[in-house]
Amino acid sequence: MFARTGLFDLVGARRIFWSSAHAIIELHEQRMVGGCPRCATSEQRCAVLKMAQKRMEG
Repeated sequence: MFARTGLFDLVGARRIFWSSAHAIIELHEQRMVGGCPRCATSEQRCAVLKMAQKRMEG
């Protein structure tokens, strides 16, 4: 459906994710410079990232 409507070309493949967990992990990887912008902690302590990683594991 994305290809038929042109959304795929407009948004780009790197911004389309299969799940919210995939999106959260990718955003953390792109923005982890001085800590998570959502919770202001380091990557290892970020509750949002931990929950996304847990969803991906099981």
